[in-house]
Amino acid sequence: MKGWTGRMRGITLTHLPPPLTRFSVILTHFCSVSPQLCLLLLFAAYAVIANGQVECPKGFKRMNVTHCQDINECLLPGVCKNAECLNTKGSYRCTCKPGFMLDAARSHCVSDKAVSDHRDSCYRSVSSGMCSLPLANHITKQICCCSRVGKAWGNECDRCPLPGSDHFKEICPAGHGYTYSRSDVQISLRQLEQDELQSTGVTLEEQYSEFPSSQPSRHNNYPQTPQLAQYPEYPETPRVPQYPLTPQSGQETPRLEEDVEILMPPAVVTDSPPDHPDINKCATSPSICGRGKCVPAQSGYTCDCEPGFKLSALQNSCIDLNECEGDPCERKGRCINSYGSYTCQCHSGYSQVITQNRKFCQDINECSMPNKCQNGQCVNTEGSYTCECNAGFAKSWRGLCEDIDECRDPSSCPNGNCVNTLGSFQCQACGPGFRPIGGRCVDVNECLNQTICGRGRCVSREGSYMCNCFQGYTLSPDNVCQDVDECVLPGVCLHGHCTNLDGTHKCTCNLGYQVSSDRKSCEDLNECASGTACQAGICINTPGSYICQKCGPGFGPSVDGLRCEDIDECAQGDLCYKGLCANAEGSFFCTQCQAGYRVSEDRQRCEDIDECQSLSTCSNGICLNSEGSYTCENCPAGYRVSFDGELCQDIDECALPTTCPQGKCTNTDGSFKCVTCQPGFTVSDDEQECEDVDECSEGNLCPGQLCVNTPGFYTCRSCRAGFQLSEDSHTCEDIDECQAPGVCLGGVCINTEGSFSCMSCDLGFSIAPNGLSCEDVNECEDASLCLGGQCTNTIGSYSCSCPSGLELVDGTSCRDINECLTMAGICVGGSCLNTKGSYRCMCPDGFTPTDGRPGCQDVDECSRDDVCIRGECVNSDGSFLCLCEAGFKFNTDSADCEDQDECQEFGSSVCGTWSCKNTIGSYSCIMPCQPGMLSRDCGE
Repeated sequence: MKGWTGRMRGITLTHLPPPLTRFSVILTHFCSVSPQLCLLLLFAAYAVIANGQVECPKGFKRMNVTHCQDINECLLPGVCKNAECLNTKGSYRCTCKPGFMLDAARSHCVSDKAVSDHRDSCYRSVSSGMCSLPLANHITKQICCCSRVGKAWGNECDRCPLPGSDHFKEICPAGHGYTYSRSDVQISLRQLEQDELQSTGVTLEEQYSEFPSSQPSRHNNYPQTPQLAQYPEYPETPRVPQYPLTPQSGQETPRLEEDVEILMPPAVVTDSPPDHPDINKCATSPSICGRGKCVPAQSGYTCDCEPGFKLSALQNSCIDLNECEGDPCERKGRCINSYGSYTCQCHSGYSQVITQNRKFCQDINECSMPNKCQNGQCVNTEGSYTCECNAGFAKSWRGLCEDIDECRDPSSCPNGNCVNTLGSFQCQACGPGFRPIGGRCVDVNECLNQTICGRGRCVSREGSYMCNCFQGYTLSPDNVCQDVDECVLPGVCLHGHCTNLDGTHKCTCNLGYQVSSDRKSCEDLNECASGTACQAGICINTPGSYICQKCGPGFGPSVDGLRCEDIDECAQGDLCYKGLCANAEGSFFCTQCQAGYRVSEDRQRCEDIDECQSLSTCSNGICLNSEGSYTCENCPAGYRVSFDGELCQDIDECALPTTCPQGKCTNTDGSFKCVTCQPGFTVSDDEQECEDVDECSEGNLCPGQLCVNTPGFYTCRSCRAGFQLSEDSHTCEDIDECQAPGVCLGGVCINTEGSFSCMSCDLGFSIAPNGLSCEDVNECEDASLCLGGQCTNTIGSYSCSCPSGLELVDGTSCRDINECLTMAGICVGGSCLNTKGSYRCMCPDGFTPTDGRPGCQDVDECSRDDVCIRGECVNSDGSFLCLCEAGFKFNTDSADCEDQDECQEFGSSVCGTWSCKNTIGSYSCIMPCQPGMLSRDCGE
C-alpha cells in the first residue's frame, strides 16, 4: 500500500496520509499487539488508500475522504424476491421464505412448485376433456407445460395452465422454454462447489462426508459440522470479512505466515490418597476420563484426550475443546464450536476446506466461474473479485461492466446524430428537417415561418411539420392550404344554386326554399305559416311547396294543388233536371223550370207539381200523379183514359177484333153483348162471348177412336203412348205395362201414369239410366275383387279364375298354394321351398333338380373333365369315388389323385435300414455304402 510501510511482526507506520494521522496512535497500539488487527483496521475500515483518497470496497459508499459507509442493499427495489433480506457489512443475504427455494443461478428464490420429481404422461392435444397424442416418455409436469409442447399432463388429463396465470408463474417462473428441477439445482450447486474446492485438493464427497449426525460422534477422527440451514442463504455481492477488533483475554494471536500447532504436555491428576499409592484408578474406573483414555501415573492417573477435547481445569477428565478460541477460520468465516469439533461458516467469497489436521476458509476464485465480468476482465481478489471493463464499458454501482453512452458527450458527433452501440457509438448524418447541434440532430421548427401554411395553422413535428387547414380549406400536395370548391361537392346547396367564395360558399335557393341562417344551404319554406294559402281548405306543407286538402263545400283543389277553387256544379250535367242551372261562388241555383215543375225552396232543383191535388182532375177515375204531369187510371170497366189523360171515356168493344169473333157484337155504354154466334158456337150466359159447343159430349161421333173437341167443331184421333182407348171409346186410359211379360227382368215393376219404372233390382243388376229396365253390373270393374286372379263378368254375377299355384278363397281373392304341404312326395331327395304361385326344390350337394319333374336327381361328377384325372372315377348316389392307382392317393382339395410319399408316411417301415427315396407313384430303397463298395452301387 502507498503511504505506509511495515513488517508483519512489529509493524511500523510511516508517512500516513493527513486524514489518518488522528488514528496513528490507535494503529500503532494494535499493530504492536496484533499484526492481524492492524491489517484489519486498514483493510476493513478504509480498504484502499490512493493519492490521499479513500476508495471504498464493494458494498460501501464514500461519505467523505476518510470514511466508507455500508450500503443497505435491502432498501433497493427487486432485491431478494420471495425472500427475506438481511443487510450485512458490505453485502446482504437473502433467506428464502417457506415454500420457496434457491434457483440454480443463485439469483433469486422460486416457488418449490417449480420443482417436481413426479413423472407422468404428457399429452400434445386435449379436446372436450379428452387427452390424446401422448409423448413416448414420461416427464414432469413442469417440463410438459413450460416447453410449449404439452397441452395436458397426468392420468387425470390436467390441462396445462394458461401462460401469464398465477399457476403458470408458479410452475414456470422463468417463462416458456425454461424449467427448474431438483436435479438441476443440485447439479448447479455441486459444480459450483467443485470449482470452489479445486485448489484445496479435497473432493466434494469428502466434504459432504463430514456432515454430522444428530448425536455427537466421531467419524474417521475428523470433527463434525452442524446440519445446513433449512432455507439457503446466498450473497448478492462480495462481503468484507468481519473480525473482532480486540483479542480475547488469554487468547494467543494467530500467526499470518502459517498454521502452528502448539503441543503441551498433559498434566497428571493426583487425586489418589497418599496413603494408598497402589490404587489403579484406570482399572477401577476405566471411563473416568470421559472422551479420553485413562493412563495410570505414579501419583495417580492422567487422561489422554481424544482430538477435539482437553483436560478439565481439575485435570481429572476430558472436556470439549473450544477450537474457535484460536480462530481456526482465520477471520474469513464464523467459527461454530461443536462437541468435539467445530465448523467454519465462511463469509461470502470463501468456502470451507477440510484437511487432515484442521478446517479453514479459503478464497473462492470467482473468475473461474462462467458469466463473470461480462464485457470485462475478471481479477480475483481475497474474498471477492473485481472487473476491469473493456473499452467502451464502465463499472456501474452494481459492479457490472455496462455500456458507456458516448452520445452524452456533445463532442462525440459534432456534425451529425450520435447513435450509441454496445461498447461504442456511430455518427449519422442528420435527415431532412433536422440540423446538427452539439452532437445531436435537432428538429427544425418550420412553423417559425408564419406564412408556410397559408390559410391554416402550422404544427411542428419531429423532422417535419403539418398544416391544420381552417374550415373551407384543404391541404394541397405541396403542403399548402388552398380553398375548397364546395360547389363541386355532392349535397351542397340542394334545391338551389351554389356560388363558391374564398374559404366558403353561398346558396341561392329555388322557389319554395329559403336560405339558411349561415347562407350555406337551402331549407324548406313553410308557406302554410303565412295563413293566406288554402283559405277555403287545409294547407299541408311539403318540401319546396304545399298542397291544399279538404276544401270546403262547393270548392275543390286546383290542378296544381296550391289553392281551393270554385266547383262549377252546372258542368256536371245532372243538376237542375227539367230546368236551367246557374253557377255561383261555392254553390249553384236552378231557374226556368219546365211545365209541371217549379223551383224548390233551396233553389237546388226543379220539383214536380202534384196536379192530382185539384178535385176536378180525373172526375170519372182515379188521378195518378207522375213526374211533370199526371194520368187518370182505374177507369170503370168499359171506360178508358182519354188521349189527354184528363177523363174516362166509353170503350167501343165491338170495334175490337177480339170481341165476339165468332158472332155479332152490339156496343153498350160502358160494355157490349154478343147477339148472334157462328155455327158450332153459342152465346154465353153473360152475353160477353160466343162459347164453343162440345160436340163429343152429344153422341158417338168417333167410333173406335178418341173424340177430341175443337173450337166450333171436333176431331177423332188415337191415344198417346202408354194409354189406350177406354171401353166407352170416349177416353184414353193408362196401359199397365207391368202385366206384360219380360218387363223389368231381375227387378220389381212399378206402373205409373202413361208409363212404368223398375225398382229393387236383383243382386248383380242395377237400374238403367231411363229407369225402364234392370241392367247387368260389371263387377270386374271393382279392383278389390279377384285379387291375384282373373275376373270374368257374367249376367248378374262374375267369376274368378286363379293362375297355376293359386287357389280361390271366398270366391273373391286368390291365395298361394303351399305345394310343400299339399303335394305328397314332392322334392324327393331334397327340401321343398315354397314360392309365390310355385315352389322350388333345394337339392343337397351331389344332386340337382330334375327337368320337368319335382325331385332331385344325382349329379354324375365323373362326366366332368376336371375330376379324377389320374384315377378311375366311379359315380355314386350324391357323390363319386376316385379309384387311384397304386402309389397315388386321393386329394379332396383338388378332387384328383396325387403322388403318395411312402417314405414320409410310413417312415423306416418301408425300407428298414436302407434309405427311402420317393418317386412318382412309387419309391425306391437305396442301400447305404459299405466298405469296399463302389459309390454307384450304394447311396451316399
